[in-house]
Amino acid sequence: MSQKQEIERLISKLQDEDKDARASVAWTLGWMVEEEVVDAVPALILALQDPEPKVRVAVAGALGRMEGVVDPEPALVRALQDSNPEVRAAVAVAL
Repeated sequence: MSQKQEIERLISKLQDEDKDARASVAWTLGWMVEEEVVDAVPALILALQDPEPKVRVAVAGALGRMEGVVDPEPALVRALQDSNPEVRAAVAVAL
């Protein structure tokens, strides 16, 4: 499986029913700071609105680790308004 195919598979897993799986995928994508991971950014930004705070925390961390490859700052700044304090803290660290 190519790197691009693996990233596409992971992106599709951001829609998994299991919140732990979604959080794990976000975390994994955040450590794949290679050019191909740029394809995952729109899905990760969308996942900042996941109903589960655990997922939003993982997504914030992933986007923060992608700095230099992409510019996630606008989406992260919006996420500073999240209703969950843990998510807001993760976003602040990511920024």
